[in-house]
Amino acid sequence: MKIDEFFPGFDRTENRFFTYHLLGCRDQELSINGIGLKETMKPVFNRRPGGNQDYLFLHFHDDFDIELPGNALRNIRNKWIILTPGTPHTYGNGIKNWCHSWMHFSGSFVEMLLDQYPLPVNVLQNANTFPFFESLLLNLHEEIYFHDYPLLKILKNHLETAFLQSFRAIGHSSGQIIPKEMLRIRQILDFKYSEKISLKELAEEACCSEPYLCAKFKKTFGMTPTDYLLQRRMNIAGHLLRTTDLRINEISRKVGYEDIYYFSRSFKKRVGSSPSTFRKNLLL
Repeated sequence: MKIDEFFPGFDRTENRFFTYHLLGCRDQELSINGIGLKETMKPVFNRRPGGNQDYLFLHFHDDFDIELPGNALRNIRNKWIILTPGTPHTYGNGIKNWCHSWMHFSGSFVEMLLDQYPLPVNVLQNANTFPFFESLLLNLHEEIYFHDYPLLKILKNHLETAFLQSFRAIGHSSGQIIPKEMLRIRQILDFKYSEKISLKELAEEACCSEPYLCAKFKKTFGMTPTDYLLQRRMNIAGHLLRTTDLRINEISRKVGYEDIYYFSRSFKKRVGSSPSTFRKNLLL
């Protein structure tokens, strides 16, 4: 199937879209698991109380409602978000048709990009980055759909370019580049999530007070360092529950919890189900 069957004469109008779920092209570094461009939906809500197993990029073109942990917004449009694996969410419009673009993706390369170009995650964004992501979705689609053996290097280049362009656009729209000390704090939380990390230690690393650190980090990334660390730990725990046979007490220790009961309570509060139930549901 040729791309001009989707976009005759490459006339990419609002009412044309493609959507599919890939069965192949999976790699430990980068897996593109599904793409949808300007897909129109009937009045319906997509509900994922346990989140997805991969990253999800969403751009909403029409009025929609969205619910995220600790936050619910109504009747908004022209927003985008990147949801991390395991993040509970509900979105849609229960009254009228609505249009959105999306991509499911995963892999170690995605983690690397988010470290290098720390786009905000799990927080709705206003910056107009959709042209970059529209180009990304089209480029990925052409490389995957029309080649028997898509080149991983080309897919990675497309994704990194879109991330870099979006990161620059966010910096320009906010009038500032993300401070290096905040990137450093995020890096510590990303890679030392299994260790005991205090706000005092983080504040010393950033050469500032604890209240200033919390306020600055939240302004930069949409959540406090404590919430970010909790989210990171729960995302890693969810990944281990999905992809390994490790016992729950082993996973608890790997993400920084010696007390398995405290870990289970934290996981259920964040994800919506206990670790054991979460794993059982994957087998249904």
